[in-house]
Amino acid sequence: MFSFIIFLNIFFICVVGIGYYFKNIFVITNVKSLGELIILGLFGISFILTLLHLLIPISDLVNIFFVIIGILLFLINYKEIFKFLNLEKYLILMLIVLSVFLFFNYEPNEDFGFYHLPYVVNFKSEKIIFGLSNLQMNQGWNSLWLNLHTFFSFKFNDYKTIYILNILFYISVNLLFIKNIFYSNLFKNDKVQN
Repeated sequence: MFSFIIFLNIFFICVVGIGYYFKNIFVITNVKSLGELIILGLFGISFILTLLHLLIPISDLVNIFFVIIGILLFLINYKEIFKFLNLEKYLILMLIVLSVFLFFNYEPNEDFGFYHLPYVVNFKSEKIIFGLSNLQMNQGWNSLWLNLHTFFSFKFNDYKTIYILNILFYISVNLLFIKNIFYSNLFKNDKVQN
């Protein structure tokens, strides 16, 4: 469980760092939540991996390279990123703790070995294979969600970190919903007082 928490924190930092980098590249000024940074980071990673997969297989070494880049981007911009944490830090901690207990011993679906795992293994072992859908129909379309699962999976831990993607998405959506609810109530109360 301790190693799973370490991996979760490493990937959290990496995705937030890449999300902040994409926010600056595309000059997105209305990002005001850490949940939005996580979504941007996940989108950025999936976009880069999909393009890179045309040239090379997305191996564990490529994933480790992007994790290191994400952590470095986080460390370079940590002062700006911590501005997003002012109201959300306790909520993030609570969501991470809750999600670790929800997802730590999560057993994959019975079809994981038929659909998701073969796609991840093919994505990691070969560059894009044209005509793969002739062998298995579900391999015929490219899913950004499965591409992201490839980023979070490592052979050395038997693909146990593959569900960190679900945890990060769960955290980001909850942060967005709670922040929107909080601000809508705050503006309602402000309008009533005026």
